[in-house]
Amino acid sequence: MSLLSIVQKINMYLSDYILIVLLVGTGLYFTIKTKFVQLRCFKEGWNSVFSNIKLFGGDSKSGLSSFQALTTAVAAQVGTGN
Repeated sequence: MSLLSIVQKINMYLSDYILIVLLVGTGLYFTIKTKFVQLRCFKEGWNSVFSNIKLFGGDSKSGLSSFQALTTAVAAQVGTGN
């Protein structure tokens, strides 16, 4: 048995079984431990992110409108991903 086949076999077990169970288990653990904060505070989070967006901008202290900052951040992530 070659080293490549051993590594592929280990990788298959890790990615197909062990890591999936660990990720789902950790997500459930933290969801229960934080008392479903992602569901309880969804509206508050949504409002804090999107409440002050202005499409045609106004001046702000930082020099960027909130919409300009959002689109710049999205463009940076998409550009980096490509």
